[in-house]
Amino acid sequence: MADDSPRKGLGRGLSALLGDDDTDYAALDKVRAGRDVPIEHLRANPFQPRHRFGEEDQESLVASIREHGILQPILVRRVISEGEDAGSYEIIAGERRWRAAQEARLTRVPVLIRDFDDSEALEIAPEATRLDTLYDVCHNIAKLETFQIDGRPQQLCVHRKGATRAYPPGHPETPAPYRHVGQPVLVPGDMGRYSYVLVGTARAMRETFGSTCHGAGRRMSRRQATRVGDARRLLDELRARGIHVRAAGLATVAEERPEAYKDVADIVRIVHEAGVSTRVAQLRPLAVIKG
Repeated sequence: MADDSPRKGLGRGLSALLGDDDTDYAALDKVRAGRDVPIEHLRANPFQPRHRFGEEDQESLVASIREHGILQPILVRRVISEGEDAGSYEIIAGERRWRAAQEARLTRVPVLIRDFDDSEALEIAPEATRLDTLYDVCHNIAKLETFQIDGRPQQLCVHRKGATRAYPPGHPETPAPYRHVGQPVLVPGDMGRYSYVLVGTARAMRETFGSTCHGAGRRMSRRQATRVGDARRLLDELRARGIHVRAAGLATVAEERPEAYKDVADIVRIVHEAGVSTRVAQLRPLAVIKG
């Protein structure tokens, strides 16, 4: 028999936790009241990719908190630790309010405490931190494209294996939002270090059929990687650095350990210096999904 009861909490985002149109607001007021804790007992969310907030918006929030206090509790979870973080709370949603409260010189803040594990915290965090899909890209596909061959345009079937498209600024097949800067190039590294954003160039059109690298490549076989160390310990090390891993199993984690791959920074430097794509930004990992 199907379960027609409404889902609670996860999967519905913050509206399910903090109230929506179907909420019993009298009961919600009791939940929202939560409890006040010393502001120094809160810790930033390691899944939070935003470290800079708009100055004008933040100044307005600070002024509002000085006058009215924090009206909506900060969503947190307990930190399980015996060290200096013992008795503290990790922010799941509300980091802007916490930072503004510090600027407003508040000593205590209202919190709503939930016992989330890492997976649940990550499921909530993207909505709380406003993570959006900026650009989707496919690899290892063949496409019909037009290039200059011996001085005249010809339609070719271009199969990019171990590569990705890197069209230059102004190219008509580059998506309109990026056409003035060139095609975004997303170059993954490994799950413990960094990835890169590059942009396509005119030189790539002349020399590499509008293509550039799409990753670092392995330096260990999958079998070698599984013999290097304990996968559970690797997960603990990544978690301690604020990197959450969702994998099909421990064997997959072991196969994909960071040291199994070349340093993608070296690969990016080579294609940047060769002029077939331009380095734009280095990204740090927050979450890794391995099939």
